[in-house]
Amino acid sequence: MRAWERYAHYYLSLLQSSIDNWRHVEEELGQIQRAWAWMSSKDGNEELVLEYVWNLHTFLEKRGLWREAVEYQERGLAAAQTLAMKHDQAMLLANIGWCWNALGDRNRAQRHLQQALDLAQHPGEGELQGSVLNSLGAACLFRGEFERAFTYLREALTLRQAIGDRRGEALVLTNIGEAYRYLGEDQRSLAYFERALTILDELNEKTYQATVLNNIAGAHYALNQKSQTLDYYRRALALKREMGDRAGEVAVLNNIAAVSFSAGQLAQALEYLRESMTLSRQIGYKMGEAITLNNIAVVYQEMGEIQQALAYFSRALGIATQIGEWRVEESALNGLGWVCEKQGYPDKARQYYEHAQTVHRRVQPTNILSTSVFEGLIPIKESAAGHD
Repeated sequence: MRAWERYAHYYLSLLQSSIDNWRHVEEELGQIQRAWAWMSSKDGNEELVLEYVWNLHTFLEKRGLWREAVEYQERGLAAAQTLAMKHDQAMLLANIGWCWNALGDRNRAQRHLQQALDLAQHPGEGELQGSVLNSLGAACLFRGEFERAFTYLREALTLRQAIGDRRGEALVLTNIGEAYRYLGEDQRSLAYFERALTILDELNEKTYQATVLNNIAGAHYALNQKSQTLDYYRRALALKREMGDRAGEVAVLNNIAAVSFSAGQLAQALEYLRESMTLSRQIGYKMGEAITLNNIAVVYQEMGEIQQALAYFSRALGIATQIGEWRVEESALNGLGWVCEKQGYPDKARQYYEHAQTVHRRVQPTNILSTSVFEGLIPIKESAAGHD
């Protein structure tokens, strides 16, 4: 065995032995990337390429390194195509799709996920089909396509229950709970989250336990149950940090800031949001950055600092429009309308408000109240997809 092959196999073994130890992987990441570069550039190493991809993808996505994950998984997809491994091709397409969703390219995400579903239409692939349907449902939630989301998620739940996939069932229940939260049915969403958490507790699935704890906290917050809200957020944040889930940490920091904001603790809210902004930028988390910018603007609005609010609403709107994050787009437009009113430009304010209503009507049923800047900070809701 040549020296570079021994090097590549050594770091593959390290990855395999450190699957639950993200800190160890992070310490050796530079060496792992060098081994990958040498190995993936050589012909005839397609199986080794796939081994690296499968052992690295969870770490990369948890740490919010989505662009790097796309690069690795696209190389893995080429290897799977060379080896004619249809199952692996479908899984990689689904993972690439979810990474694009996190990066804000919703159309590219949809295309990859649909290709994955098409490839998974074979006997014995019920688990894979359920996984892709679950991811498609979650992606539709981000796009504001609620009817399509429910169609995908109910089909995924039926499949997963039929094959006895308890973990998968919990993930779909989580996303159905999220769908009901988007529709303002918080009590109903809470019931789905609690069913999911019961299963995940039994399986000791810490990564998804943290996601569900975050979403349960959000449901309690919407139901005005503030003490339970903070308890669940703190538990979620501790688990996110333990598991090295930086994108999840961004979500929880934003959501704790929302609780501080509602209690009138504006300086404390800004502190959490600045921490969230730093993390979002470090990991290239565009959705988290857009929501955090909007939420900082809302805090400055509450403080009466018009110029600061204007600057942050404008930056939030720019990113939100780029990635299709409709909640931020609507909220920032409303915020800019408020700024124009304060500055004595009623006609311009009306244009912003009308644009916000256009966004609202585009993505939400007519019986759902608009998320405006006057209602407080936008929470970051997490979907149980991606690694599924």
